[in-house]
Amino acid sequence: MTPYRSTTLVLLPLFHLLAAVGTAQTGGWMPDRAEAKTCHHFIEFGTGELTGPRAEFSRAAELTGVAPLQARLIRSGSASLGLTLCEPEESPWKGLPLPALDEDDLSIGVITPRLRTYHNSAYPDSRNNGALWTGRGLSAEFSAGVTLAWRNISAALIPSFIYQENRAFETITSVRPPGYSPFIYPWHPGKIDWPQRPGEYSSTSYHPGQSHLRLEYRGLDLRLATENLWWGPAQRYPLLLGNNAPGFTHLSLGTAEPSLTPLGELEARIVWGRLKESPHFDGDRSNDRRLFAGLITSLQPERVPGLYLGLAFIRVAQLEGLGLHRQLIAPLVKTPRGDEPHPEYHLFSLSSRWAFSETGFEFYGEWGTNASWAGIGDFLREPGRGMAFTLGVQQVSQTRYGWIRSWGELTALGGSPKAPADGGRNAFYTDERVPQGHTHRGQLLGAAIGPGSDAQILGVDLFSDWGKIGLFAERIRRDEDAYFTVWTRYYGRDAHDIALATGVQSLVFLGPLEIGSKIRYESRKNRNFLRLDGYNWELLSETNWRIDLEIGWRPGTIRRTLRPTIAGQPTPPEPKVTER
Repeated sequence: MTPYRSTTLVLLPLFHLLAAVGTAQTGGWMPDRAEAKTCHHFIEFGTGELTGPRAEFSRAAELTGVAPLQARLIRSGSASLGLTLCEPEESPWKGLPLPALDEDDLSIGVITPRLRTYHNSAYPDSRNNGALWTGRGLSAEFSAGVTLAWRNISAALIPSFIYQENRAFETITSVRPPGYSPFIYPWHPGKIDWPQRPGEYSSTSYHPGQSHLRLEYRGLDLRLATENLWWGPAQRYPLLLGNNAPGFTHLSLGTAEPSLTPLGELEARIVWGRLKESPHFDGDRSNDRRLFAGLITSLQPERVPGLYLGLAFIRVAQLEGLGLHRQLIAPLVKTPRGDEPHPEYHLFSLSSRWAFSETGFEFYGEWGTNASWAGIGDFLREPGRGMAFTLGVQQVSQTRYGWIRSWGELTALGGSPKAPADGGRNAFYTDERVPQGHTHRGQLLGAAIGPGSDAQILGVDLFSDWGKIGLFAERIRRDEDAYFTVWTRYYGRDAHDIALATGVQSLVFLGPLEIGSKIRYESRKNRNFLRLDGYNWELLSETNWRIDLEIGWRPGTIRRTLRPTIAGQPTPPEPKVTER
């Protein structure tokens, strides 16, 4: 792909963003469009979950018509603090909704204090836990906080306090380039900061969590935050961004609400952030800081209700030697080349979600790549270079017992080690030019299964007035890029790193208390290709029990109106505390 076409591709969403701002101020281009359903109730979920029972309930509520349909291609922790409901009496969680606040009211909320514990019996099993890495043994996270909203300003402080027992387990230490930690992931050395284990000892830490400061003005949303961002339609394994790693400090600018344009309803957001290296990668401090620059758009075409189309672009570059003006244009324009190109990599994706609230069904997909092509001929020769994709379906049925949700998702990050035109053999999430790869503080920013992997998962859930219970089964095959590059010549098809898992998850409401649990059993063979040397045929087989427990308490919300007193009208009431 030529530089001109690449620049045009990423500039088009900016023009859409400007169009959206204009329509936000003028009320839209299409006055004959049907008005959205008015929704007057709200469920407060607490810590801004992007995965788990509350996020699953939110998505199911859209498919039943209880909540307004949204794109769900651009999500954040702050946008997941709660859910607006249109028909609360139709919801199985009838005891949770509160009347929505007026926009001019001051709202001071106490975020649900929540303690989560995780225990792995044999080896680490960590996915979509934010700042917490769930290694072998006990891991725990306590979170709580406060939110404030008044007119066009809102803020949240939701810190997390973390404990990791980090018990010992078998790792590979023999594959280590000079200058690197003994805990680095061995099969892409110097290309990804993804340690097998974060040191040898237990630890405690603090993270600001899903905290943010937000200002809304003339249809734009400006946000300074440390919250997680989730891009794309996936429910379990997002390709570009999710909550598998700690949220990174970032500044973002986008549309406050979907805005009407001649093409349909548009959302857009530009993000600038800072990524950091873990203490368990290399000894070179000059490359520890990286710039994250990203742009994402979502379009709901006017003539196709329920269809959402997304485009996302991410550029990650070493901060050393990168001036401020070049940082600002990084989401839109490739870093200028001098005698030597600046160390950077990019990820690009196209996504869609088509939801039918009349039937309770949706399907979705995303295609991503980390490759570049020299032209159309190069693309036609190797269209799968650097490719990853996700496909998923979901069906929600209403019964006398509650909502029954059936779902499935398939993710593939393999088939990417062929050499790109401008830089080395790189699997998805890895890169020679930016040796930390697509990570922050040693955890993957995208899908938790890692480079070269694929996963398939099926599940069924019941949402009832007492909470939720669900069953799931999953298959994961990890790092096929490394296996086919190193081990297939010796072991053929017999030594893949493959895992089969099944489990049950529940969430129960007991008055103001929420009690959650998850039990997962996994059988895994050849974890990280341990003990393979080309001669040994005593292949490794392990089993792991993961037990998660959660307890939370839902406090009330303080409300106070700040409207000025009008002569002859009674003075505003004292603050009210609303208990659920």
